[in-house]
Amino acid sequence: MILGAHVVFLGFPSLYRKQTDAALMRDWRAPPPNPIFAIGIRTFAAFAHIRAALAPPPLTMFELFLGFMRSQVIYTCATLRVADVLAAGPRTAQELAEALGVDADRLYRVLRAAVQIGVFAASGGCRGVGAGTEAQLRTVRFRNNRLSAVLREDHPNCIKDMVCHMMEDNKPAWDALAWGVRSGGDIFAHTHGGQDQWAYFQASARQEHQFSRAMASVEHLGMHSAVTDFNWARYRRLIDVGAAYGSFLAALLRRCPRAKGVLFDQVQVVERARGEWSSKHAALLPRTCFCSGNFFEPGSIPEGRDGDAYVFRLIFHDWDDGSTVRILRAVLQAAGKSAVTLLIVETVITNEFCDSVCSSQQPAFRQASERGFLPHLPRADLAGEAVLRARIAAALPAAARGAAAPGTRTS
Repeated sequence: MILGAHVVFLGFPSLYRKQTDAALMRDWRAPPPNPIFAIGIRTFAAFAHIRAALAPPPLTMFELFLGFMRSQVIYTCATLRVADVLAAGPRTAQELAEALGVDADRLYRVLRAAVQIGVFAASGGCRGVGAGTEAQLRTVRFRNNRLSAVLREDHPNCIKDMVCHMMEDNKPAWDALAWGVRSGGDIFAHTHGGQDQWAYFQASARQEHQFSRAMASVEHLGMHSAVTDFNWARYRRLIDVGAAYGSFLAALLRRCPRAKGVLFDQVQVVERARGEWSSKHAALLPRTCFCSGNFFEPGSIPEGRDGDAYVFRLIFHDWDDGSTVRILRAVLQAAGKSAVTLLIVETVITNEFCDSVCSSQQPAFRQASERGFLPHLPRADLAGEAVLRARIAAALPAAARGAAAPGTRTS
């Protein structure tokens, strides 16, 4: 198929134009102004709809179906660290193969496929029909472009860990999606020896470390607006519940120089988080406390103080209604009678049938998060805001549902 055929290199010129290393390493955490971004997204969506209207349906469906091939090509390049090697400059497939210790012919075919989908750029050689692969190995030179650069481990927005996490941890469950639809069973447990996602990570320090780093990379994608569009400085202490390595908490503390922070997660995660902060956020350590425990157990959750805020960022989409209520009740119990605030930063569904490309307010992964389409979780339900508020109301004491728990507010 695509990996074995000799085809002409196609794509957008901007992806192949040589760019400086500084341009490739740009930090995208601060996106373009919203009006410009929204116009760009809608323009892209319009072209996509025109293309879909003109293309024969069988061809469109075939292209959609082959998406798994693109994922494998990107994953292969990520796990082989091709982008890291190309950081030193353009290389041929033969030179890359020698540096990586892999088969040159296979690597060339994978890189050719990557260039075709806009990841990496290529120059030189006799490209096109009839070009001999043996000659191409030594003449075509590959280099990083703006897409492949985010697979570099030193890129400020590196998503390599997310790519590897999705393919290594979640893809087996996605492969069993049909089984889950037929049976209604826990797909992740079905494909991971009976373990749920969290037990699976606890059993493998490597995969849990990769998952925590992956979560940090996702936080970077939407962190800027979450940090800047809300007045976090009103709180004396920010308790990040389920913080992983705490990249969001670090951003909040930089934004609020007078606030203190608490990083709360499972014990093995917190131990590794300390090391991450020592190297990346050392200046924030004097204002940060590291606490480990289980957010289902009130006794292990940091006790609340007046002026505190418990922060839940991208937590509740991982849990069903009952589990979400248990978490909230445990936190409220830990807060006691202190005047605290519960801050929920979550992805919600505003229009479940809206094209996610057309909606500038929706993350790219929104449509994959509806119940039944997160097979790595037993009963994931990324609900609308009204449903999320209903969960909060269920967690509050009956007498306090209208006015919140003693001293407690939810936002």
